[in-house]
Amino acid sequence: MALTAPASAINSYNATPAPERTEVGALIAQWDDDGNPATPDRVDWVCSGTMVDRDTFLTAGHCTTDWPAGVRFYVSLDQDVQSALDTAAAAHPGDPAAIGTAVGVEGTAHTDPAYPGPSADPHDIAVIQLPAAAVAAR
Repeated sequence: MALTAPASAINSYNATPAPERTEVGALIAQWDDDGNPATPDRVDWVCSGTMVDRDTFLTAGHCTTDWPAGVRFYVSLDQDVQSALDTAAAAHPGDPAAIGTAVGVEGTAHTDPAYPGPSADPHDIAVIQLPAAAVAAR
């Protein structure tokens, strides 16, 4: 007879005391939405993800594909990303680049080249490489 124990590797909600959860974050995209790539006009929180080391953010491949040319990705580890975006939008109206920089650290997306695959795609992964010093400074 085999015995099993509950999974304990991910226990943020049940740990006593609860650990800080600064490794979970948001992927923010800045892109052109009006056909004029010289003036990007959208910035929004598009996916979640997690830091896997000091300069690598793991997210899904479907979050980093099918964007217009010139898309820029930022990672925020703020606990309340939407409030940070709202505050930055009020401080920088009409300036998506300033909003992205105010809320997150800009990085470079690398999507698994085998994505997309079947509907339950094991290649639906991507990483955002970030400057470690900028992440640490936040």
